[in-house]
Amino acid sequence: MAKAHWAVLVYISADEILTNFAVDSLKQLKLGSSESVVVEAQVDANGKRPIRRYRFGGKEETQLEKEESIKNNETVIDNPHRLGIADPQNLTAFIDSVAYDPATNEPIAESFCIVPWGHGVELLLDEDRLRIRVGRDLRVNRRYLTPANLRKGLEGTRLFKSGRKFDIIGLDACSMSMVELASELQNCANFMVASQEDVPDVSFPYEKILKGLTTIAGGNKMEAKEVSKTIADLYLQTYRDYISAPGSGVRGITLASMNLSQVKTVTGPLARLAKAMLGSHKNDDLGRAIFDARSKSRNFVFGLFVDLFEFCEKLGKALESTNLSSQALSEACGEIRQAIQVQDGGCVIRNATKNGGDCHGLSIYFPYRDDTPTDAFQVLQALGPGPNERPVKGGNRPLKGGNRPLKERNARIAEIEEDFQQLRFFPDTKWLKFIQEDWSRILARLKPDELDIYYSGQQCAKNLAA
Repeated sequence: MAKAHWAVLVYISADEILTNFAVDSLKQLKLGSSESVVVEAQVDANGKRPIRRYRFGGKEETQLEKEESIKNNETVIDNPHRLGIADPQNLTAFIDSVAYDPATNEPIAESFCIVPWGHGVELLLDEDRLRIRVGRDLRVNRRYLTPANLRKGLEGTRLFKSGRKFDIIGLDACSMSMVELASELQNCANFMVASQEDVPDVSFPYEKILKGLTTIAGGNKMEAKEVSKTIADLYLQTYRDYISAPGSGVRGITLASMNLSQVKTVTGPLARLAKAMLGSHKNDDLGRAIFDARSKSRNFVFGLFVDLFEFCEKLGKALESTNLSSQALSEACGEIRQAIQVQDGGCVIRNATKNGGDCHGLSIYFPYRDDTPTDAFQVLQALGPGPNERPVKGGNRPLKGGNRPLKERNARIAEIEEDFQQLRFFPDTKWLKFIQEDWSRILARLKPDELDIYYSGQQCAKNLAA
C-alpha cells in the first residue's frame, strides 16, 4: 500500500445523544477521503455497543463508491479495556492498530492528525456515565479522558515512542482551547486546533477539510502549519451564517490554531502573573481589581473559563484606574497579551471567529459565572423539558455538548480542579494555587451569600480548609 500524505485518526465518544451526529461525521469523512488522505475512525459507546472501526480512502474510488453506506467500511472489535473512553490504553491501542501498514510495518502516512471527538469541557465526556452506589452514596464513575490521560494515551503509542510528534491534534469537542490542555500536549503534537466556544453538534466540516488538504495545495502535500490554519478557516466559512444570539444559545463561532512549541511563551509570563497575584486576598484593592477584571471578561462554559488575553487586558486597566502600583503584574499581563496575539511565529497562529471579538484563542480555568442572556437560555436548554427528563442536546440548540445544568456545575468544578492537579506541566505556573488560595477568599469576601452562583461554596470551603 502506498504511503498517504495524511492519515486522519478520529477517536469518537458517541453516547446516546451524539450517536447520529457521529454517523454524519463518518459519512463526511468517507466523502472527503482520497488516495492521499486516509481516515481511520473508532466509535466507542463505553460498553453499550461493540466498538466499531472504519477505514476510508487510501485508494482511488468513484463518487458512487464514496456514497455507499459506511457499513461497507465497518469492522467490529472487542473492547480490551473495561473503562472505555476513560482508559488511555484504549486510545493507544486504537492508534497503534491503525497507524502502521501490517505488510511493511511502516507508518501508513507521512503526517498524522489525531481528532478526539465528543463532549467537552471534560474531554470526550459520556452523558451516560455509570452511576454506582457506595454505601448510602450514589457516585458517578467518570468516563472521560482527562487532559492528563489524553497525554498518556498519545505518549504510549508506537509513533510517539519512535520519536515523532503527532502533526496536528484537533479537538472536536466544546471549549477545549485551554492553556492547561495546550501545555499538557506540547510534547505530543506540533499544532492544536480547538474552540473556546461550543462546537456545533454537526461537528467539524470534515468533507471540506479533507478535500482542502489536496485541492488547496494543488494535489501536493500541505504542511501541518498550513493545514491547521486551513481547518480554522474552513470551520468559520461553514458556520459563519449560524445565528449567534441569546435565543439560539450560540454566542459565537470560534476556532483557533496553535503552535504548541510556543506554549511556553504564554505559560512563562502566566507563572509570573500567578506569583504576583498570590496573596492578593490580603489586599482589598488588588482583590477588587482582580474581581472587576474577571467579571468584565469573556466567559465560557457557564463561567468556568475565561479568555486569558481579555482578562489580562481588563486587569491592566483596573490596575491603572485604582492607581495600584504593581510592575510585576503589569509586565506579566503585557507579556501574556503579546504571546497570545495572532502571529505566524507565535503561539496562536490563526483565530477564526464570528461574534468573537473578545475571543483571542486561549481560555483558562477561572470560575466566575456571569448571568448573561445567552447563559440563561443555555441553562433552560440544558435543563430539558421536564424535571425528570434528560438534558436536551441538539434540536434547536446546535451545540456539541459543552454545557450542563447549573445543578451539576459544582460537580464539574470539583472534577476539573482534581483533574488539573494531575497535569504534568501546568502546575508549575501556580495558577491553580492562586484560584484555590486567593480567588476562593476574594469571592468569599465579596460574594459570601452567592458563592454557589459565582463559583462553588463547597469547593471554596474545601480550598480554604486545605
